Amino acid sequence: MAKPKIKQNASTGLYYLIAILFAVLFVPSASSQDILAEEVTIRETPKELYKSLIPSIGFPLEFNNRDEFNRVANKLSYPNVELQHKLYLLARLSLKITMKDTAKQDAWHLIEQLKSIAVTPYDFAMVNMLEGRYIGRVENKYEEAIRLYNKALAQVQEYHDLKSILLKHTIHEHLGMLYLITRKAKPALKHLNAYREHAYQLRNNYLITASEAMLGKYYNKQGKQALALQHYSEAFRLANQELYPKQAASLQLRLARVYRDLRQWDEALTHAHAAAKNYRELGIMPFVSSAMTVMAMVYAEQNEWHRAIDYYLNAQQIDASLGNITAQALNFHNLGEAHANIGDIESSLNYLLQANDIFKAKNAKHYLVANELLIAEVAIKGKNWLQAEEHANKGLLIAQEKKLIEEQVEALRYQATAYKHLNEAAKAVTALESIIELNEQLEPQEANPYSASLLTEQKLKLEINLMKEKLAKANQIQDSQNTVLAVTILICALLLLVIYHSFRQRHRQGKQLTEMTIMARSDAATHLPGFYGFTSMLAEPNLEGVLLMLNLSALTNSDIAFGQKKSNQLNQAFIEAIEEKFATKCYLLQSGTYGLAINTNQNMHELAAEIRQLIPSSVSQSNLALGGIRMPIFSDNKIKVPADMQLETLQFALNGAMSTNQIPDSYVLLRTLDFAPASIFSRPLYLHMEKAIQRGLIRVDANTDKNEIIWGERKCQKASQ
Repeated sequence: MAKPKIKQNASTGLYYLIAILFAVLFVPSASSQDILAEEVTIRETPKELYKSLIPSIGFPLEFNNRDEFNRVANKLSYPNVELQHKLYLLARLSLKITMKDTAKQDAWHLIEQLKSIAVTPYDFAMVNMLEGRYIGRVENKYEEAIRLYNKALAQVQEYHDLKSILLKHTIHEHLGMLYLITRKAKPALKHLNAYREHAYQLRNNYLITASEAMLGKYYNKQGKQALALQHYSEAFRLANQELYPKQAASLQLRLARVYRDLRQWDEALTHAHAAAKNYRELGIMPFVSSAMTVMAMVYAEQNEWHRAIDYYLNAQQIDASLGNITAQALNFHNLGEAHANIGDIESSLNYLLQANDIFKAKNAKHYLVANELLIAEVAIKGKNWLQAEEHANKGLLIAQEKKLIEEQVEALRYQATAYKHLNEAAKAVTALESIIELNEQLEPQEANPYSASLLTEQKLKLEINLMKEKLAKANQIQDSQNTVLAVTILICALLLLVIYHSFRQRHRQGKQLTEMTIMARSDAATHLPGFYGFTSMLAEPNLEGVLLMLNLSALTNSDIAFGQKKSNQLNQAFIEAIEEKFATKCYLLQSGTYGLAINTNQNMHELAAEIRQLIPSSVSQSNLALGGIRMPIFSDNKIKVPADMQLETLQFALNGAMSTNQIPDSYVLLRTLDFAPASIFSRPLYLHMEKAIQRGLIRVDANTDKNEIIWGERKCQKASQ
């Protein structure tokens, strides 16, 4: 009895082992996919994620230490780690987008709470990253933000689990952007390259695309457009494999900036317009403003200043409606430059001084230094030497503080010009001497390794090495080269044959599909636009005017009376006459019965008279009956009447028009009154319609005695009697 027991235990142990292996191999993979998908969501649709998180945890939460946090988590039935992660997300999202007026205050409150419950190095790193983000974005204290980001990076540098890699990836991205803002090119490139390396390590196309685009932005700012285009091309290649409209729009905008800097105006405008259109469809208006600004700059570069001003004002209007203060200041700066170039110095200075006030209030010294220098330049144009001296001095102080040598040179140049015209020669000479000293400190421009001459040199070196190798191994590799060449030619030929065959098959299938669609919408016997085409038209939204179904008695059985060919000719002639007269599509529903929609306010009497004139002469004595519905059926656009109900309503109206033969051209037009309920258009339709007419819910316009009209149900009953 012992042996079976041992065998059973061994079998159970094997099952446990398989279960453990399955969990180890597959669960982390699914979890990693979820984490990466969440990161993509943070970047692609932050607003929607923010709105879903708030109610899920009942934000705001009240706690001040770890114990209180644990009690809150238990009350909400969340594991501690999961709730802490959700709070991290909320803090990031609050700093990423302005969801409400208190978003920044919410973010700081969350950072303080997260700081109170931080335990692991990852926790402390996340808190430092969030605090750096807050100080950089809200307070514009970039040096302090950089210090906090570097501290966060050091805290997780030695960890290589997925969430630590993702955190390092984000930190490197933000550090690269901060160093770009503070004009420190080398550390910016170092962190952006690390950002890209982590993105490839994470193996996520979205994140790789974003990192390639950031490097493209960096190289564009450094004036290396060839390298910028190289990274943007790779980003576009990867982006086209996914469906992320926000990222695609971002790439369009960045590519517009590259082409602008390459002075390829048409390409720049094409991409800028595409970006603006995509951002507008996504409802991301701040970036619509950015695209407008790029367009304005393109026109400014071509000295089309008036057109540039129009686009700057459009961008300004968007930013003002959004309350985006910094963006408004940048627009004021751009408008100041544009007005200076058309000679409107007063307006230029007015805009620039408004920008100055905002930059000072925001402590945005990286923008303020450029604005101060532009004020000095414009003041010199207006020969306002004291104002030029004042703002050149202010710009020089900021440039010295930020160690911006080129800006210091520019400020000193404006100083020298102002001092010269103020007859302060000694100060002018001092400024010029300072310019000479600073010029010696300027780093020489790095040679562009992608210039035409260097590329040619590299190509020649490569060709020489190849020739040497060929000469040394010619006898050994000749046969293999011929074989490889033959195989390559054969493969290319086969590929071309497959491509040609696939193209022909696809073209044939497309042609067949088009023909089948046309046939499906046409009458089987006459090949004229038929019943299916008419019902498809009825399903279109927002039809206006009059829906008509009309009958010519002489053509009702024309296929039997005249033969199919003659009947087809008569029907086609009548349809073509109607389509030409009313500029609309006419459909043959059955022999002698037609359907169409006319966007007109004409009354039925006039329509009947005009249609009478279009009847072919060979059947001109035919009785004409028209059934119509005035569109829209309900004044409330939210109430929709299905296409099949519209069709049967038309049949009901035409039936009423044909029920009396008092006059040759009879018509019935149905018009739903405002207080009519939607329920009248339900089955049994004819019964509901007749009752609605009796109760006055539907108005009937007819050129015959309405009391003598026999509606569908009663006509059937009369016929059966």
